[in-house]
Amino acid sequence: MGEERTRLWERFFRGERHASNVSGSGLGLWIAKAFVTANGGEIEAFSEGAGRGTIVSIRLPASEAQKPDLMVGDDG
Repeated sequence: MGEERTRLWERFFRGERHASNVSGSGLGLWIAKAFVTANGGEIEAFSEGAGRGTIVSIRLPASEAQKPDLMVGDDG
């Protein structure tokens, strides 16, 4: 798992255990990391071991929604 963990975010990477029996191109986590990073966030993956699943944590910065400037005044 050590090598898989360091290579997890590489483009086209497929782990040995799933490369032969799970379809896909190995781009999903790479695309997710590119998107999250481009938006100033962080992404991490955690697993307790083989057969235990994986948790992916995404943190994005919060920003105040911008409101359009409204003109207040006379309609005439």
